[in-house]
Amino acid sequence: MGNGFNDVGQRAFVVHRFRPLDAPAPQLRYHLRQQHDCSHRTGENHLMYLIRRVIKTKPGKARQVADLLIKIGGAYVDAGQRSPIRVYTSGGTVPGPANTVYIDWIAEKIESPMRPGNKIPEETSKYGAELRELQEESSIEFYTLYHPTSVPK
Repeated sequence: MGNGFNDVGQRAFVVHRFRPLDAPAPQLRYHLRQQHDCSHRTGENHLMYLIRRVIKTKPGKARQVADLLIKIGGAYVDAGQRSPIRVYTSGGTVPGPANTVYIDWIAEKIESPMRPGNKIPEETSKYGAELRELQEESSIEFYTLYHPTSVPK
């Protein structure tokens, strides 16, 4: 089984702890921008969005949920519908809410996967059903990413 990347490869990586609160924000913004830079498409002032899904799991199920999110996210990456994903947890050996798993990715625009004409990857249905059995609640958060060139002078 290994690290859970057998069918996902380099498209995902797992982070087991939060970024320290005192870490400089510009480094984080730069890092995210480097993962999915689309300034060549629409010019340097193009805004990007960080989309994060938060899953509160049943007690002791965070690792299983993280594995499922890697598979679901990887399917969307393979289909060309998502940039590389990150999956991470809190609680356990790090501060933060217990039994909570996060997945995030960067997008050029906010779109519903249920939009007309979009083909949802087949395997996500199976993994989604397994995920629903292990979760207590789910929410989604949206953030605007800023790059020094996106701020008016």
